[in-house]
Amino acid sequence: MIRASRGELHYEKGTELSGDRGRRNRRLDGDVTSPVLKQVEQDLRDSGITPIFTDQVQRDTLQKFSFVSPMAAAGAYGDWSAGDYKQDGEARALFIRCVKEIDALACAMGIPFPVDIVKTNMTIMNGLDDECTASLQKDLKKGGTTEADGLISEVIRMGERFGVETPAYRMIAEKICGFRG
Repeated sequence: MIRASRGELHYEKGTELSGDRGRRNRRLDGDVTSPVLKQVEQDLRDSGITPIFTDQVQRDTLQKFSFVSPMAAAGAYGDWSAGDYKQDGEARALFIRCVKEIDALACAMGIPFPVDIVKTNMTIMNGLDDECTASLQKDLKKGGTTEADGLISEVIRMGERFGVETPAYRMIAEKICGFRG
């Protein structure tokens, strides 16, 4: 939820926003000219936050997921941190396999990435502290609730839905989630 001086906006599943006084607005993905988004932009600017608009919300969200999910999944699998992905070896190879599986999903979904996603994600990884790990790893170590279903198993389900093989994610899911498929 974003609270702003001119109203309250709630994020709802399906990328719809309900604006001031609960009125529902049309789907906003790709519509950067929406009056609701213009108001959000102004409210954020008034609060000292610089908003970034995109007309490719699904693609940009999936692109972010193409980093977060592989880092979490591979990290959980091998108990690796960012430093392990920066050098040749099993950690880096598994991370890259996961990124490529999500890249294949993006293509199958009709929302291909406009960049070399492996190169882009390795650049991001190289900018992290060597000790950096994903929250999924921390949650697994604590024994609490995790996001493994959304970060690992959902990739497998999406692969099935879009006809994309996900062998790296299946291997990880077998170890982390007890997935058998």
